[in-house]
Amino acid sequence: MPAGWSKQTDLHDDAELQAANRRKDVYLIVLTESKQDFATGTTFQDHAKLTLGSLQTNLSDAEVVRGPAEITINGRTALQSEIQGTIDGLNVVYIHTTVDGKENFFQLLSWTIRSKLSTNRPAMETIINSFAEAK
Repeated sequence: MPAGWSKQTDLHDDAELQAANRRKDVYLIVLTESKQDFATGTTFQDHAKLTLGSLQTNLSDAEVVRGPAEITINGRTALQSEIQGTIDGLNVVYIHTTVDGKENFFQLLSWTIRSKLSTNRPAMETIINSFAEAK
């Protein structure tokens, strides 16, 4: 994890991994879903569209401002978008990444408040790009 980040337990009930630098208002969770739970032929692009849509419904004034862009994270194909909106009265920006794992889809959500995005983006990208599927 980047300097200043630590493991958390209170960001999301279903997250496999939770981390934050609360002093800088930047957060990350990882959600894992088995490919077996989805219809045959569901792709990581389908999963990304579904989970991004879910995120958008939880934000007021949600807008995708970047992506989706196909990227590679530690040898695994991924789809990444940046979305901004308002939640609980705060303007936030999420970097939403879906990683196509061997047996699972992994949803990586990193977020910060809008005024701190330029400062926090390097750490957000570092932690996202360090993701590796457990063997």
